[in-house]
Amino acid sequence: MSSVRTRVRNDILWIILDNVPHNALNTAMLLRLAEILRSARQQTLNLVVLTGMGEEAFCSGFDLPVDSTELQKLHQAARSVDEAFQQLAQQGIPSVALIKGHAYGPGSELAALCDTLIAREDVTLRLPAENARLFPSATSQRFPSLLKPEIFERLAKSGETLGAHAALEVGLVHQVLPAARFLQESEELLVMLSIVGLTA
Repeated sequence: MSSVRTRVRNDILWIILDNVPHNALNTAMLLRLAEILRSARQQTLNLVVLTGMGEEAFCSGFDLPVDSTELQKLHQAARSVDEAFQQLAQQGIPSVALIKGHAYGPGSELAALCDTLIAREDVTLRLPAENARLFPSATSQRFPSLLKPEIFERLAKSGETLGAHAALEVGLVHQVLPAARFLQESEELLVMLSIVGLTA
């Protein structure tokens, strides 16, 4: 079972990681996610939204493979997701990471593959250690585009955990929403972003 759910509403494709409580990634999930993203390019969509099931985590990392062969498969699947996000952007379909709970390591990379990162005010984020990186363009392109070089270097080396407002201050997320009104305000923002995507 891939543990990735989808639904389409008002020409917005929702992709929901469902491996609670931590929504940790595995090869099957990544292959399914890549497949969904590739399929999205064939649909009439205004926006793609990526989020996690439950309250504890957007995504807190990945399930450690049992051997080097499985680890290689995990990395190959992650590269497929990375490429699919780039192709989605090239086609002009915007993407949003809607972040609740923790986004640690590869979870923060996965969020950064999206064009816009919206965080609930109680979110915590942590960049991956060098040996835990999964998505090549997150480190080579996305984080450097979001963060000043010295901040990116510090966060990449220190393993520092940032709260939502600290992440907003350094540029790691684009918007922070209050927990009490998260659903309402995020839906309003997503509608606005989908309209912008439609008219861009």
